[in-house]
Amino acid sequence: LALRAEQRALHALREQVIDFMHVAATAGYAHGDLSAYNMLVHEGRVWVIDLPQIVDLAVNPSGLDYLHRDCVNVIAWFSRHGVAGDADKLFAELVAAFYGCAPTHPPQSFDTIAGGVVATSLSAAGLATAPRASDQGPARSRSRCR
Repeated sequence: LALRAEQRALHALREQVIDFMHVAATAGYAHGDLSAYNMLVHEGRVWVIDLPQIVDLAVNPSGLDYLHRDCVNVIAWFSRHGVAGDADKLFAELVAAFYGCAPTHPPQSFDTIAGGVVATSLSAAGLATAPRASDQGPARSRSRCR
């Protein structure tokens, strides 16, 4: 029972970190050095530190590389502690959020994100696509994708 409670607590902490990453990516930033060493936990809340090195994803030519490294570091640490995740899926979600193409977090499914990005790209190229049933749900402005 104690182990399950610990896993639930770790899962909640991971979700806080992922929420932080979504907020940062949506604003156009990545931490750039996000790891367990730059996260503190106090009274069940995650505090991210070392923000002076934050990376502007639009300006820094290595910005997406830093974002991917943040995803790998975070998911690897939580996975080692029994809360598995997919770093590449998280990276895809954050890139979509950066470009303003992601549905609300957490996404309904990875296919919804990919479908939204593809549909928006085709629309921008002048090719119409029919909406899919999986594309229904909370709408989010995709102005940067058009």
